[in-house]
Amino acid sequence: MLDNLYWIYKMVTAFFYGLFLDPEILVKLGYTPNNVQIAKLNNYQLIIGERANLVRSDSNHVWGNLIDLNQNDINALYSEKSVADYKKQTVSCIAQRDNKTLTADVYILPEGYAMKPAKNSDYTKKLYSICQKYNFPDDYLNHLNRMIDEIGDHKC
Repeated sequence: MLDNLYWIYKMVTAFFYGLFLDPEILVKLGYTPNNVQIAKLNNYQLIIGERANLVRSDSNHVWGNLIDLNQNDINALYSEKSVADYKKQTVSCIAQRDNKTLTADVYILPEGYAMKPAKNSDYTKKLYSICQKYNFPDDYLNHLNRMIDEIGDHKC
C-alpha cells in the first residue's frame, strides 16, 4: 500500500516546451506545478503543427520550463486525447539560473509521426507570449517570431 502511495505522490521533473510550459495553464487545468525554472534542451528543434513537438537536431536547441509535478498529474495531463500520442523520453537540460545540468522527462511525438500542419499561427503566438512573459532569451523569442511569420495566418 505504501508503495502505491509513493507513486501517487512521487515528484517528477518535466521539461515543457509548448503551452504547458506556463505554470498558470497547469494550475487552471487543476495541477500544482513546483520549482519552475527556465532551461535549455540542446540537440532538439521545435516544430509547430496543431501543437508543438521536438525533433532531434544536432545544431539546434529549445528553451522551455523545467517543472516538478507529481507522477499522477503528469499521467493525467498526457492522457488527454490531444496529447495522448506523446511519449516520455529522458533528457538532460541546462537550467538557466545556475547552468546546472538536470535530468527531466520530456514528452515528444514518436519519430515518423504524421503531425498535422498548423492551420494558422495562433498556437505559436500564444507560445511567444508565454515565453515573453517569463523572460525567455531574446534569440529564442526572435526564433518564435520567425516561425509566426513562416506559418502565417493561411487556412489549410
